[in-house]
Amino acid sequence: MKKCMTQMEKLEPLQITDEMKNSRICRLLQNAETVCFVGDSLTEGTINGGVPWYEPIRSSIRGKIVNVSQGGATTKILLAYFLSAIVRAEADLVVVAAGANDILVASAKDSMESYIARLSSTGELFGAIMRFGDSAYNYFH
Repeated sequence: MKKCMTQMEKLEPLQITDEMKNSRICRLLQNAETVCFVGDSLTEGTINGGVPWYEPIRSSIRGKIVNVSQGGATTKILLAYFLSAIVRAEADLVVVAAGANDILVASAKDSMESYIARLSSTGELFGAIMRFGDSAYNYFH
């Protein structure tokens, strides 16, 4: 029988290994003057008790953090309503963690190919960000 965690139980803090600390993305995060995190509820922190997914690595980020996120946002919503806020952040590094809601609300009109095209390094979201701020670094993995 599976044990359900109650609100009273505490989780062990996430341990960031040396390998993680020396990864390319961590080096980019450490060296950026401004990092803009873009995404849905996981990035906003709405389903994590107000804590965004990047909280365990926040202390490694030396620069300013801008969070442009909205719970429930799809990549279409991010493009339509949040692109100007992303551009105004004037970030050296834009980290996009989105797509869960695209899968949840997928319809026959929105194929998996169109979803991937919006998220890929050559897709609409990244293309729009890079068009307005071509000095921002795009890391897609």
